[in-house]
Amino acid sequence: MTVLSARGLSKAFGPQTLFADATLAIQERDRVGLLGINGAGKSTFLRVLAGLEPADDGVIERKRGASVRYLAQEPKLPSERTPRELVEEGLHEWHAASAAYAAATQRIAAGEGGTELLAEQARLADAIEGLGGWEQGHRAADMLLRLGVRDIDRPVGSMSGGEQRRIALAKLLVAEPELAILDEPTNHLDVDTIEYLEEYLCEHFHGSLLVVTHDRYVLDAVCTRVFELEHGMLAQYSGDYSDYLEQKAEQLAHAERHEQNRLNRLRRERAWLLRGAKARTTKQKARIKRAEALMAIEAPKANARAELRGLEAGATQTGKTILELHDVALDAAHGPGRAPRHDRTERCR
Repeated sequence: MTVLSARGLSKAFGPQTLFADATLAIQERDRVGLLGINGAGKSTFLRVLAGLEPADDGVIERKRGASVRYLAQEPKLPSERTPRELVEEGLHEWHAASAAYAAATQRIAAGEGGTELLAEQARLADAIEGLGGWEQGHRAADMLLRLGVRDIDRPVGSMSGGEQRRIALAKLLVAEPELAILDEPTNHLDVDTIEYLEEYLCEHFHGSLLVVTHDRYVLDAVCTRVFELEHGMLAQYSGDYSDYLEQKAEQLAHAERHEQNRLNRLRRERAWLLRGAKARTTKQKARIKRAEALMAIEAPKANARAELRGLEAGATQTGKTILELHDVALDAAHGPGRAPRHDRTERCR
């Protein structure tokens, strides 16, 4: 069943078109990676699909009652709340039932209510059990710890931007939406935490997934389909990141062969024109028009192959600086004895 579909989506900022006439459908249990060079409009595309930003044109439809949650690169969290409180809110019904149960218990302790309030307390207790039991509160705390948030009762406003991203990610995961839209979820995560996130998305998360990440190993481990935003157009590929690379390489090779054939035909027609062909017959006029049409065809983008090489390397170079490090340290416990991540071959299907 389709969780979210879009038809004819377009978005532009001034003269720059980020995407035009984009059409897609995300099915239940789909695991989709969204690729594109920096500045291609990936984050804007995610916000449009999440309903946080309007498209200039097109239609987005969701399955009735489907929950869609979005992880921004820089989430905004209330500074006075604690990580535990925020993540427990992700358990919507459980959190509401627990809060109501606590309020009823306080009233009973104060001598209020009588038998009706006792019955309400019992009903709320049954509801909590039906929503996963009292251990759901421990699940929220466990998710925070798994994602590297240690002080879960400290106000969020005193925490770093990286910690706040982890809190927002934990809140989304425990909420278990039918569609999770994640914008660079591995930013600020260490290798162990990224591996836990991969495992959780593969084995425990039952919703659909649309993710933007520069981590090709996450794409290979988690995704079963790939979308690519390139020059304002949305292309779709089956399989994981490695499958995408093979399909993209073949696509580029086909385009190069087609362009070479066009250039060969163009050279022949141009030589014929330079010999002084006279457009006296219908046949000669048609040939001249074909030659003019060949010359008018726009060649494929010259940087397409370079963009693919950048993706194969795991990122696209967009400036002169390749790597910049500050205050670097090495923890011996995670040093040379650790197996490199690219040795892992697990897949999520």
